[in-house]
This record gives sequence, structure tokens and C-alpha cells, in this order.
Amino acid sequence: MKFENNKFIKIKELANDVKSINFTRNAFYDKNWNEQTLKARGLYMRGDKVVARSYDKFFNLDEMPETQLRNLEHTLKFPVEVYYKENGFLGLLSWDHQTNDYFIASKSTNEGDYAKYFRDIITPKLNDDVKDFLQKNNVTMIFEVIDVVNDPHIISYDESNVILLDIVTNDLDKPIFYNYETLTKINAGCFKIKKQNCKIDNFDDLERFIKMIDGRYICEGFVIKDANNFRFKIKTAYYKYWKSMRKYVDEYIKTQTISLSEDECYNKFNVGLHWLELTLNDIYNDVLKEQKQMNVIDLRNALQNSLYTFTYILPRDV
Repeated sequence: MKFENNKFIKIKELANDVKSINFTRNAFYDKNWNEQTLKARGLYMRGDKVVARSYDKFFNLDEMPETQLRNLEHTLKFPVEVYYKENGFLGLLSWDHQTNDYFIASKSTNEGDYAKYFRDIITPKLNDDVKDFLQKNNVTMIFEVIDVVNDPHIISYDESNVILLDIVTNDLDKPIFYNYETLTKINAGCFKIKKQNCKIDNFDDLERFIKMIDGRYICEGFVIKDANNFRFKIKTAYYKYWKSMRKYVDEYIKTQTISLSEDECYNKFNVGLHWLELTLNDIYNDVLKEQKQMNVIDLRNALQNSLYTFTYILPRDV
């Protein structure tokens, strides 16, 4: 498969003749998805050989026709496996036989800040068993990287860590994913492993599970994988709430206003516009005027501690 001369794919030249291949922002925003752009996500190649790879791009529930419930009812192959979706950034680990060393990378490079963050967290966890496994098998270990110091996200974690999501063969066209049971055996206690929520045997039970997610879970969401390895994602209301709140806080930092009507503010955040502006003004004067930014975890804590109203109305960590 050729990725050159595709305006929706960015190819970056790295050391040791490795190329990083990723879809562009325009591909994402314009939803320009085809066989090439779906594969161009966390993909590293040397010539026509895969050095490391991630998943093909997959989508949220209802984001694409193939992930709409009415279509999933006819296309999913049961049973499906449901896994918690962790809230960090992508880390990839393989063995490069040309350099005779680990290949450690983030989504787009093995040289930038995020690759360094990943390398700093994972290196102390690497042992001879991991090295031997990677040397003997042409695979990539796919991780979610949690860095509470350098890159806090929306969901709060107690410590920095790496979470093993999957192991996949370095094949471009027909990758094989190791099953969950094999994943836990290969890991041998070296890394944390993605958490399985449940297995679901039929569409009616899946539909019931989807309906009860928002009122029960405080996490980013879930990844659902069927028996044919088709995947889709579901984000929780909690995650979407705070992601949206971050957007309007960034707006307030720049303009000291919020571009919402009273009704829109209440529908989005369950609080009145006046209360939100008053609280953000307090936070702005105390913190944001100097810092010009605040991660969403600190923002959430500040909002929940600023006003009695927020203490009881806003979603809270448990």
C-alpha cells in the first residue's frame, strides 16, 4: 500500500530510515476516510516493512454509518468484549532488528516530548521476558500512557503508568491481534493491562448496556470489540461534560466571556450562566490570569470548591 501523494496523510522522515505515517487534521475534520487514511494512524515503516503500528482508526458510536446502532444490530458478530477506555496518549513498543534495540514511539514520532514521556515511564518496567518476546515475534505492544505530571487529561489518575491495550502483528494489511487471555500471560505482571468490563452475547444486552453507561461510570468510556475484531468507542456523559467545560474555560481565558445563552449553559452544564461566569471570574483572578491555562482536573476541583451550587450540581469524582 502506498501512502505518498495523498494530501490527507502526513509522512515524517525519522532516523534509521523509518517513516512515521499519520492522517492529517483535515482528514479528521473532513472525515476523509478510506483504506489509506484509516491505516495511517501510529504507523511506522521502513521501506515496505512495518516497524511498529497501532490500530486502524475506529470510531465513536453513531459517528459513522457503520457505528450507528441500527446498523450494528446487523453487522456485529457476537459475543462482543467490552473494555474500559483509558484516558491518556498512545504509546507503541516493538523491537527494531536493524538497530537491535527497542522502538519506542508516540502516535507520530519516536523523538518528541511524548515519546520521551512514554520512554521514561516504560523503561523501568522492561525486562528480559519482554525483550525476548519482542525479539522472537514481529509485533507491536500498544499502550495507553498515563502521565499525571506532564500530560494530565480529563480523568484523574493517582500515578503515572502505562496500560497494555493490545499486542498486534506488524502486518499492514492483515494484522492479527492477540486475544485477551494470551495478553495477560505474555504480560506476566510487568505492565498494567486494560480492564475488561464484561462480555455480551446478544444485541439486546448490548443495547441495555449502552443505555446505562452514562448514569453509572466515571471514566472516558469503553471500547467494544466484536468476534471479527471490529471496534467502536463510547464516551461517557461525564467525560463529554468536562471536555466541553474545558472548551468554554479556554474561551473565557481569552475573552472573559462565555458564548452561551442562559438556556444553552443550563442544558450543557446544569448551572446558570451567571453562576458559571461568576465562578470562572474568581478562578481567573486567582489563577488563570497568570497561568493562562489550567488542566481540566485542577479546573474541576476549583469549580467544585468555588461555590456551594457547584458542589452539588456538577458531576463529581468518586
